[in-house]
Amino acid sequence: MTLPKINAPVFTVKLPSSGETVNFRPFTVKEEKILLMAASSEDASQIVTSLGQIVNNCCFDLKVEGLATFDVEYLFMQIRSKSVGNIITVTVNDEEGDEKNIRKAEVDLDKLEVVFPEEISNEIKLDDNVTMFMKYPKFKSIDDLSDSESDTPEVTVFRTGVDKLIVNDEVLSFSDYSDSDIELFVDSFTTKNMKDVQDFFANIPYLKAKAVTLVEKEGDEVREVEIVGLTSFFM
Repeated sequence: MTLPKINAPVFTVKLPSSGETVNFRPFTVKEEKILLMAASSEDASQIVTSLGQIVNNCCFDLKVEGLATFDVEYLFMQIRSKSVGNIITVTVNDEEGDEKNIRKAEVDLDKLEVVFPEEISNEIKLDDNVTMFMKYPKFKSIDDLSDSESDTPEVTVFRTGVDKLIVNDEVLSFSDYSDSDIELFVDSFTTKNMKDVQDFFANIPYLKAKAVTLVEKEGDEVREVEIVGLTSFFM
């Protein structure tokens, strides 16, 4: 008789970007090993790849490559919550006034949320004849960017972050142009053009949670601090 295969429970969660329901299971010991190896490597590219692999493995009928980065990050944290527990301990900089106080804090992943910053238009008018339409980076784009050895990473950013370019009434796609063509195009931007692009990327949705600091000694004040971004949950 062969050894049995353990049946994992199935949970549901809604994607922050669309509200679509996704079914997932907790990660296994094998997948936990993948995560631990990636974290210990301190290699950003390996961590991103491993995170995507785990989400792909644990979610049913879903491919992370086409999802927005914040959707994949949120899914990963939900899988982590059901796999190991919803309470995690992180290191935070509990600032009060001018003083910095590095200490441990607890986060309840069940209260994690994705924040959509103040609405900013994805339409950037470069001049009277040229309009560029931006898009939230897909997870595959970030994975590709972390693996890229290009001498012009800004070209990769524009390839992954621009939906389309309209010149007069003609629709253009960066996929039809070489890196050198895109580099020359970007080099022609005004300072305001580039700031508009930077503002769009600065307003990409992000993970946020409240963290309650742990009392380290008698008399310490229990404080609530805010942490943001996926990397904050691994500190």
